[in-house]
Amino acid sequence: MRGGPRYEIHRDDLLDVLCGAIEGDVELRFNRSIVAIEERPEAVSATFSDGSQHEFALICGCDGNRSNTRRLVFGDGEQFAHFMGGYFYLKVVPDTGLLEPNSSELFAVPGRMAMLTGYDDRTDIGFGFRTAGEIEYDYRNKDQQRRLIRKNFSGLKWKVPDMLARMGEDNDFYFDRISQIRMPTWSHGRIVLVGDAGYCVSPFAGLGGSMAIIGAGRLADALARHPDNHAAAFQDYEEGLRPFVEQVQERAAIDSIQMLFPGDDGEMAERDRKLAIGDIGV
Repeated sequence: MRGGPRYEIHRDDLLDVLCGAIEGDVELRFNRSIVAIEERPEAVSATFSDGSQHEFALICGCDGNRSNTRRLVFGDGEQFAHFMGGYFYLKVVPDTGLLEPNSSELFAVPGRMAMLTGYDDRTDIGFGFRTAGEIEYDYRNKDQQRRLIRKNFSGLKWKVPDMLARMGEDNDFYFDRISQIRMPTWSHGRIVLVGDAGYCVSPFAGLGGSMAIIGAGRLADALARHPDNHAAAFQDYEEGLRPFVEQVQERAAIDSIQMLFPGDDGEMAERDRKLAIGDIGV
């Protein structure tokens, strides 16, 4: 992941590409979630929140770092979450005029960071702040999350006041603790986890989409090599990918927080030194 060319594609554009690639071949259903999973030797059934029940050969949980599939199959998800010491907010808004297209700007004071990334027709607004431990908040309560950001960043200079003004009151933004998902195994019977659900690097590392695509590709390859043996395919998938995942997670755990919002003047000086030589971590 380091040293070579880097490319970025906006999430909505990526979704258009992926959905277009499976159009007519894969049935997509929205606005429902799995509430129960029952596994049998020959199949696995899922009960959905709308009351419907369907049977599948396999279930792939690709539902993020707060994965409902992981909770149902492996137990309380908190046992696999490793808090990294902070919280992150991201919102995509129309062009703000706050910076040039195809550029990024970052402002940091000890323990807090504000970041802008500009594109031709939109701007990413990001905020991050350090905490000594986890804070109490409802991860579904968007009003509370907006208040947390405004409380932590009101009074800062640079372009922060303009960024806060563009947060708006809608709920189309991301906010969560910065954490990693680390599991002893990514599969159980006919259920397997892919991407953030099984091995979230951390939202702050910006690798969620990349790791999900890499993981999906590795799983597809393993299933092709073992078409009649899902257990062997899942083992192949995990043994092949886990060393890479652990390497990326370890690098992110060391670098991502200190790089993007240093906790004190010493960490800020080290961050600036790394930036000067082009070492931006993961």
